[in-house]
Amino acid sequence: MISSKPYIEDYKGFLIADLSDGIVEPPVDTKIVVFLVEWGDTSAYFAFCDARSVPETDDFIKQLAVESIKKTLDSHTIQNHEIYTFELKNKGFAAVENPKWWGLIARDYKFQ
Repeated sequence: MISSKPYIEDYKGFLIADLSDGIVEPPVDTKIVVFLVEWGDTSAYFAFCDARSVPETDDFIKQLAVESIKKTLDSHTIQNHEIYTFELKNKGFAAVENPKWWGLIARDYKFQ
């Protein structure tokens, strides 16, 4: 086990841990939640951002995030020590590459 946080779910052998202590709210108008997915000796980060002005509950955002993780695990080969980032759009989370918001918190999530 790499994460010191308890796993919230075992999905097809992928262990999903919520690394957030609540939802991170950096100094911009966003909400960010980060998960660690581990399988065997490998792991990857999944980070989700809600930058919309529509208020959603933390539980709702986390539920949508876990659903997105599962869809990604089912449809992609996940790479060790990769960081997968998503933004909440009208119909759920969509993958994005190198978003500015990740740079605000990335220092807190380093692979050992």
